[in-house]
Amino acid sequence: MIGKTISHYKILEKIGEGGMGEVYKAEDTKLKRTIALKFLPRELTRDQEARDRFLKEAQAAAALDHLKVKLLASEKAAIEKRPTDDLEAYNLYIKGLYFNWQTYEDAFDKSLDYYRKAIDRDPTFALAYVGIGYTYVGLSALSLRPPASVLPKAKAALKKAQELDDSLAEVHLLDAALAYWYDFDWEEAEKGFQKTFELNPGFALAHSQYAWFLLAMNRFDEAVREIKLAQELDPLKPLFYAMSVGIHRAVGKYDEATRDFHRAIELDPDIGLAYFHLGCVYFDKGMMEEAASTFQKARELVTGSGWAEAKLGIIHVLQGEKEKASQILEELVERKKNTYVESYSIASLYSHLGHTDKAFEYLDKAYEERDTLMPYLNVYTVFELSKEVYADPRYKKLLKNMKLEK
Repeated sequence: MIGKTISHYKILEKIGEGGMGEVYKAEDTKLKRTIALKFLPRELTRDQEARDRFLKEAQAAAALDHLKVKLLASEKAAIEKRPTDDLEAYNLYIKGLYFNWQTYEDAFDKSLDYYRKAIDRDPTFALAYVGIGYTYVGLSALSLRPPASVLPKAKAALKKAQELDDSLAEVHLLDAALAYWYDFDWEEAEKGFQKTFELNPGFALAHSQYAWFLLAMNRFDEAVREIKLAQELDPLKPLFYAMSVGIHRAVGKYDEATRDFHRAIELDPDIGLAYFHLGCVYFDKGMMEEAASTFQKARELVTGSGWAEAKLGIIHVLQGEKEKASQILEELVERKKNTYVESYSIASLYSHLGHTDKAFEYLDKAYEERDTLMPYLNVYTVFELSKEVYADPRYKKLLKNMKLEK
């Protein structure tokens, strides 16, 4: 490892090791500062208990006082401004953040639990309320829970955070995210993102979210630039690479999408979102066998409810296997009676089976339910819906209602 460069971190020397991995002293070649990098052994990445222990040890590694970091004035001010005077509340918040970065439903639940415990200790802890809000946004954006159910809870958390401290970049990012995912208010979302960057230009999560917003606005070059910036700011987040697969796929840069897929699974072999977007790359390229196996993998790892299943159904339609596609559709419709399944996915499969009216019925539901894929109604226009749907005046009306018409 010594002398190796990972992203823009050059490994200088080994500091120590233990059962949870190795810690190295490294140089951040972009910001010219010394940092500590800790690596969890690959065999432990699937062990949730191991991940929990890794979090605690990583916090200890970050506290090594012989690694002196030179801070910018803005960074110093941000650090000196304590988000809470209760150390235990802050530790609980950090644990919530750790699980917030996972893409598994049970991890989001753990995140909520830690944030709530932090608030129990310090009811004035604004960042903990933001954490709750963003956890609900994550559950919605990944279609793990109904947006119409969880996003109002995120709004309530945002309101409390705003009352406590409206000067935080994190508060404005949550505001932008809700304007985008819930209100479908593109102007307010843009304002929120810009305010976030004004307060914290180096906020990696904000740049990743802004990339997806720009994609919905058909500002493709800017979207690619923003997701790359997020990766540069935080190169060890598998989620950013998984997002990048979807963004590069949308703009037809399949080689870049495939590259970032491999980067994502190197960091997290079980990140289903990366597999789903890679399946879409294969789908667009007409590599149906590879697409089907990749969507099946995404389905096993749990991605958006209905996403992979609908794609598998469309592949069956294109291969002349309408019975198999109809069976998947029936399963999705039946499942939706008892649990959350994204209506957009059902609409997509209905459209390819030739049921245009039913497709619009579920597209209207998707709009009312605030389905995650609705902001991209005018982005992914290759095999997402049938040609009959795209040619129907109701499609143009839906775009107009969402203010997405070009």
